[in-house]
Amino acid sequence: PLAGQITLPPMGLGAWAWGDSLFWGYNPKNDADLQQVFDYALQQKTPALFDTAELYGLGRSESLIGEFAAQQTTAPAPANFQVATKFAALPFRTKPEQVLKACQASVKRLGGRPIDLYQIHFPNAYCNAEYWDGLAQAYEQGLVKAVGVSNYGVDAVRACHAALAKRGIALATNQIQLSLLYRH
Repeated sequence: PLAGQITLPPMGLGAWAWGDSLFWGYNPKNDADLQQVFDYALQQKTPALFDTAELYGLGRSESLIGEFAAQQTTAPAPANFQVATKFAALPFRTKPEQVLKACQASVKRLGGRPIDLYQIHFPNAYCNAEYWDGLAQAYEQGLVKAVGVSNYGVDAVRACHAALAKRGIALATNQIQLSLLYRH
């Protein structure tokens, strides 16, 4: 079997709005409310999954999750919650080293523990293989426990899976949009 497989809860908490004032009107005055949501999620029987990305609030979403985790009065066991975060495949970021550097910054914002699931947020038109190499490096260096992609089509998923499998690493996920309100 390939390394880097992961079991995730059936549903997660999206944290795009946590720290994002551009799209969601984030206001730091509401951080205490977000802390309550975080704490409530940790109190449930099912481990919590927090889904974030380096782009969400330009890193503020990740920082809030890291801060909330650090403020736990009773340290939650690592199995009590998981974090999935994503690398932004922007056109000027085309090298594996940039994936690795972004991953290191995300680990720091999230409080220093390895990221449970690190994904490429969206495909790039011309340098996806370099991103997959960066994912593999992040896994091999112990920065992440599993790797995946987001918003990929079938051909790109197959190519990414093959590239990672050559290094003995599983492509754990392809996160796609699913909304009960927007079904197109």
